Amino acid sequence: MMPNKTIYVSNEDQAVYEQAQQLAGDNLSAVLLRALKEFITRSEAQTKGLKEIVVQTGTKGLQQEKRFNGRLLIKWQGAGDHNDWFTARVFKTAKNQWAVEITKQPNLDVFRQRDFWRTADYFEYTPDTQLVVFASLEEAEGKLPSALLKLMHQAQSRDEAPVEYLDI
Repeated sequence: MMPNKTIYVSNEDQAVYEQAQQLAGDNLSAVLLRALKEFITRSEAQTKGLKEIVVQTGTKGLQQEKRFNGRLLIKWQGAGDHNDWFTARVFKTAKNQWAVEITKQPNLDVFRQRDFWRTADYFEYTPDTQLVVFASLEEAEGKLPSALLKLMHQAQSRDEAPVEYLDI
């Protein structure tokens, strides 16, 4: 048998409680439990120096929002291994994974062509953002531009020895 817990609601907050009760129906305890879990997750992340990261993935107009807890390690832009242009943000997640928000930028040569937007290939030339997650850098090999991967290796080394003590 589950123990009962009593929640005291102040008079000023009574309207909020009643609205939540109305929206939740018979399952207000599930809503409260979910809110408590989210509160714990955010609080624990904050004590570890993590923030809620919001990423918009997909092609403009067809995007989906994704959220996770992490910390920003790298902001990068540059050419890929096949002369495509990319921008990226690299994060370390709460579960110590690598989350890479990578956007393939449109090829500017195509924009110089007249009436390109009338072709079926229009979406090939709009920025496309992906969120890719890797448990290790070895997993990312061949899936990211080599210049970005090199920076990620440097960031990993910096994380393993974040302070350099000098004998000067």
